[in-house]
Amino acid sequence: MIITGARLTKKQLLGLYDFPSERTHVVYNGVVLARFSPDASPKPRIRPVRFLFVAQDFGRKGLEYILYASALLRPEGIVFHLEILGRDDPKPYQGQAFKLGRLDTVRFLGSFGRVEAQYRNAGLPVLPMLSDPFGNICLEALACGLPNG
Repeated sequence: MIITGARLTKKQLLGLYDFPSERTHVVYNGVVLARFSPDASPKPRIRPVRFLFVAQDFGRKGLEYILYASALLRPEGIVFHLEILGRDDPKPYQGQAFKLGRLDTVRFLGSFGRVEAQYRNAGLPVLPMLSDPFGNICLEALACGLPNG
């Protein structure tokens, strides 16, 4: 039996290997709701918009795309920040943020031991990758009550 985490992965495996479809199953990832839950404390009515990018592989997850998009976001009277969590090397992306004039609004937070606290403080999660069979950031962010704008 083969167990995958997404239908896309199952389809790709069956396309590559001669294996019975009925012996290939999809079991989706889950989220521990005791850990990933909304923040119940009151929020100020006016606050900066905080985008949150969470990944271990910045290139594959599309960090460069959100950095380019952030250079286009300059709405009058709205302050936004992009916070980046992950263990990947930030140097190339810090250089890109500098060239785009966004280094003041982009923060690289490093590895994310307790990521659920970051979700609770964010305004909107971003996951600009071109392909991912099943991104856990979506489940974790939803479990923490995002978007909470």
